[in-house]
Amino acid sequence: MIEDGSLWINTNNNNSYLRENGNWQEKDFIKEQMKDQEQLKALNQLLALVIGGRIAKRTEHLKSAPLNRITHAQKIIADEELQEATRDLQDGYDDASRKISQVERKLDSLSSLKVLAGMVEENVRDAALAAITEGANSDGYIFDEYNEFEDKYK
Repeated sequence: MIEDGSLWINTNNNNSYLRENGNWQEKDFIKEQMKDQEQLKALNQLLALVIGGRIAKRTEHLKSAPLNRITHAQKIIADEELQEATRDLQDGYDDASRKISQVERKLDSLSSLKVLAGMVEENVRDAALAAITEGANSDGYIFDEYNEFEDKYK
């Protein structure tokens, strides 16, 4: 009997199949990974629009970790832009209150993007975990389960 979680690749048509609930289900792991990459790309584009090119370049090294990128951008904005706008307000500049409003809107937008980033990162993490557990061994065992079955830990 073939266990659930087994992976089979048909070399005639290059399709991958995964055994789930006693049935073979066709899986396109590459397509799922591309979907995750598209989500990351879209999120990074929105983030760059909100924070502007200067800060986007300073946080580019965190493109694959959008939650960390947003947190870093929030810190930069709070440390630099908000402090500058506050100093302008204290110095009595005419457009200082407008600058503070812009910075506050930017920080609010980043908070909203942070919610989306959490969802995207969760999807990417779930897909990666599924790929690991589904394809760990062709017989359906995850490595720890296999080692326990074989009494390797005792």
